[in-house]
Amino acid sequence: MRTVAVCDDNVIELEKAARTISRFAEEAGYEVRVETVRSAEDCVRNCSRYDTVFMDIEFEEGPLGIDAAVCINADAPNCQIVFLTNYLHYSLDVYRANHAWFVLKSQLEQRLPEVFEKLSFVDRVRRAAIAIKPVGEGGVVNVSCNDIRYAERINRITRIFMCDGTEYDVREKISELSDRLPGAWFGRCHNSYIVHFGYVRTLHASDLVLDDGTH
Repeated sequence: MRTVAVCDDNVIELEKAARTISRFAEEAGYEVRVETVRSAEDCVRNCSRYDTVFMDIEFEEGPLGIDAAVCINADAPNCQIVFLTNYLHYSLDVYRANHAWFVLKSQLEQRLPEVFEKLSFVDRVRRAAIAIKPVGEGGVVNVSCNDIRYAERINRITRIFMCDGTEYDVREKISELSDRLPGAWFGRCHNSYIVHFGYVRTLHASDLVLDDGTH
């Protein structure tokens, strides 16, 4: 069951979007529970309850939706964000936050099939795991692919850096590890590095910066 929150301070548009999503999910066979939230602050406060948030951007007080999404990314990183707005000019600003899709309200009904396909794809990738053999531990450890921030080849060892701060040293070559990770989420940005795209915050010509400040 996917719990979906629709967040909008315009009651008419809020209820319309909720009905559209509920109707689509029922017809397409998705198990979805839709909740309506009229405040960006309330949505952030309760974000751990939601699997997906359809977030308006422009609230009466201003464009609060993007800031709210940034907070949700931090407090509930597995909650997927779909921006739902009347204003196309926000299409670049939304990249301040991790999000699955950007949809104009007028196109919601026609876009829902591809939106839910993306949400389902992300769910599958997050459930993906690989088995590794850490040096010196004498056994196999299963790690979630989504919990790998990056990996670095150091001399003859590949060091895997996890989101919780754990590090694993494996003898597997960086190319061999890369072949086992989901290609849609990981990239080999350098001969010695594999990076999870979801944790990249800034990309420059010669380097990139991850969400924890790692260059």
